Amino acid sequence: MEPSMNPVPPALSPSNLLDPQPVAIPQASVPHDLGGDIPADGHHEIQHVACLEDDHNTEKIFTGDQKVEQSPICVIPPEVLGAIFIRVRDACLFTYYRFDWLCITEVCRHWRLVALDCPELWTGICFESLEFASKMLERSKTAGLTLNTLISSSPISKSILEKSMAHLSHIRALDITCHVWNIIQDSVLGPLCSPSPMLEFLRLYSGRSPQLRGPLINGKPLITTQLPLGVLSNAPHLREVEIHKIPIRWEPLLPHTQISSLKLHDITPLPTLLQLTDLLKAIPQLKILSLAYCLPSRIPAEDDMEGFVVHLPLLEELEIKGNLNDCAAYLPLLRYPSHSLVTLKLLGSNDQSDDTQNIFSSIAHQLQYPSTPDTLPFIIRTVCLIRSASDSLDIYLHDAPLRIKNLSFSKQHIFGEDPPPVSISFIGPCAGVFLQSIMRSFFAVFDLSHLYSLALKSKSDLPMVSEASNFRASYGSLPCLEEMRISGSSLSEFFGALRFKDDESAENATVTEDAVQSDTSLAISPASSSMCPALKALFVEDFGFSYSKSPGLTGALRDMLKSRHVQGAPIQKLILRGNKRLRTWQLKLFSKYVDRMEVDKESMNRAKLDTEDDHTTDEYEDRYPYGFPPRRRCWYG
Repeated sequence: MEPSMNPVPPALSPSNLLDPQPVAIPQASVPHDLGGDIPADGHHEIQHVACLEDDHNTEKIFTGDQKVEQSPICVIPPEVLGAIFIRVRDACLFTYYRFDWLCITEVCRHWRLVALDCPELWTGICFESLEFASKMLERSKTAGLTLNTLISSSPISKSILEKSMAHLSHIRALDITCHVWNIIQDSVLGPLCSPSPMLEFLRLYSGRSPQLRGPLINGKPLITTQLPLGVLSNAPHLREVEIHKIPIRWEPLLPHTQISSLKLHDITPLPTLLQLTDLLKAIPQLKILSLAYCLPSRIPAEDDMEGFVVHLPLLEELEIKGNLNDCAAYLPLLRYPSHSLVTLKLLGSNDQSDDTQNIFSSIAHQLQYPSTPDTLPFIIRTVCLIRSASDSLDIYLHDAPLRIKNLSFSKQHIFGEDPPPVSISFIGPCAGVFLQSIMRSFFAVFDLSHLYSLALKSKSDLPMVSEASNFRASYGSLPCLEEMRISGSSLSEFFGALRFKDDESAENATVTEDAVQSDTSLAISPASSSMCPALKALFVEDFGFSYSKSPGLTGALRDMLKSRHVQGAPIQKLILRGNKRLRTWQLKLFSKYVDRMEVDKESMNRAKLDTEDDHTTDEYEDRYPYGFPPRRRCWYG
């Protein structure tokens, strides 16, 4: 329900709707397209809409339309026609021509009467003309109103807001965005204390800057009015609540509150642990809970915290943003089903390794022990680790064995259209000891014995040696892992981590490459402690295989493939995509130890590679990094 920011065409602006000049309309005129563009003189048709209740104007406009009233168009029942009008209005509500639906009221007398007798048609209050907004409030009668707009500092919008809030008793949806604190304080928070029996949706958004929140005292905003939580109890039908940057007066709620969606973002002052616990316990029907930077800052470290535990058996989505230590202290107090979508965005530092482990332990506890007997435990099948250019770390968990080849590394579509069930983001630099503790805690806490797909991506240029060592040392074997995707040159150390732990037997055995290809009986069976013994597909992308700049990369990948091939657990399919400076001789090395190889969506085999000659040298590569010499310029004249 975002407010529309599209400009209004001058010809279609509500200021033209009250022009008293009568303009004749052709008999039985029907708009060409009720949801699209109207003729150039379409504003003449809209000019009469606000005056349709005047009998004098009606005679001038609709004189001689008896034939229209007798046509089959009037056979449509008024209820059906009114529903069609509402659909036409909603179709162009958030478009450039959002007032085109007014033309349908001028087609004939029957359509005009149906439009005036349909209060639901006039419930979307227009905030661009005070007189037209008054007409809409009058014609809506007692139908549920919808206020969805961005309030500016202009006197017109403030007057319309005050006039609309006077009808709070039959407002159904209230979505107000305003960056002027005085308007929110006087025109919104004050009237909201009155009963609102029809209110179902409430969203209030204020500006972030302190100067927009009122006068300042000692550099801090002076808040004279707060939103009382009793407002939520005054609306018995309220289901969705979103409060952004609005001060709240924390107080107990009445027990009849049936809110299913609660989103509190940047709330001041911060609640205490008891206040937030009482709020969530008063609304046990919650399905969506979002808390952003409004967690209690000081949670006592007591042994007996059972009185502060909140049970949310119907919760479907949980989103928490804030400091790492605040989240680590409060998250264990929430009890929700294992199938809930969990999204955490945490601000951490280098000295919070214990808090990281507490968060992982709390999530793992909810995944393994469902709150209801009918709910199956969450089994991790797919893990995606993404390190951004700013060194922040994102962790995504999924309970389905997704195809690693089709994964998208976009945060909005990491697993296609469906969001990941568990999403944990560490905002800020994650490097050194802090990153090492995150990886160690992750592989130690979560049960990855059934992991099928693992995706690793790094957009940072910093090496990730510590992650590779933790990946191998903390979790020595992923027995069910079959697909792995590695993206980013800084992840080259993972090639070494994928080699088996007991490589000494393979290194000490004097087995040549030709012998391995000719006699498969020389292969050594993998040991029980081997790394990823079931790994079959390896996806490598966005690497730079320049032999002069990264001489060890080709050897690391070849040695890993050779090690697994010798020990009887070869990579069956190697997928190379988006890699720079990858030559034919390097592909020939890799193809010796894999069954199938794909390069940039093209299938490669030994026979095809043998027919290709690679004459590229290191000097040619350094001189022409893009693979071809520049085109010679010719100057004429």
